[in-house]
This record gives sequence, C-alpha cells and structure tokens, in this order.
Amino acid sequence: MKTLAWIGSSGVFAAVAFVAGFLWMPHGAPTATTEVVNDSGEKLKSVSVEYQTCGNAGSITTNGLESGQSRRFVYHVCGEGGYTVIAVFADGRELTGGEQYVEVGDATAAHITRDRVI
Repeated sequence: MKTLAWIGSSGVFAAVAFVAGFLWMPHGAPTATTEVVNDSGEKLKSVSVEYQTCGNAGSITTNGLESGQSRRFVYHVCGEGGYTVIAVFADGRELTGGEQYVEVGDATAAHITRDRVI
C-alpha cells in the first residue's frame, strides 16, 4: 500500500512540475519586441533596428515615421542578444542609439528625440 501511495504522489508531483514549467517558459517563437517612438517633432525618413544574437546579425527597417507615431519591431533572439536603433531624418541627419541588451520575450522601447535615441 505504501508503494501505491508513493507512486501516486510521485505522479502528482511530476504533473505539477510539468504544468509549472510550461507556464514559466516563454511561448511561441523566440522573439523580442522593440517599440520605437518618434518624439522628435520631425518626420523620420527611416528607422532601423539592428540586432545581434548567437553570432548572427540582422536588421529591420521601416520608412516614413511621422512625429508622434510609433512602430513595433519584432525580431528573432536566440536566448539573448543586443540591438541598436538608427533613425534617419528627412534632411539626412542620422542618430544611432547605444547597444541595448535583450532576451527572448523582452518588450523594450526606444524614443527618438531631435538629438538622441533614448
């Protein structure tokens, strides 16, 4: 009888551990999201997010972001990585933010002002 109780309690423990692990792990594709907001008061010609992860690099670019608008960039992250936001104004000026750390599932934001990316 003790053996049966031990097997039953072990099964319950295993089921609880499985459900807890499932709820803890990120779901879906291994991605991160960066919301870029144009707070510059000027129209941007383009905005790019350049990212690095697991020895690979990529870039996503969008054209024409009006002042006050935002754009969401979703990109692949293999565990962890880094990203940089680059904004190009209509007059050709370019601002580059500092590299930021990112992990799978992160949702970050970058605000573009007239003289920097924060």
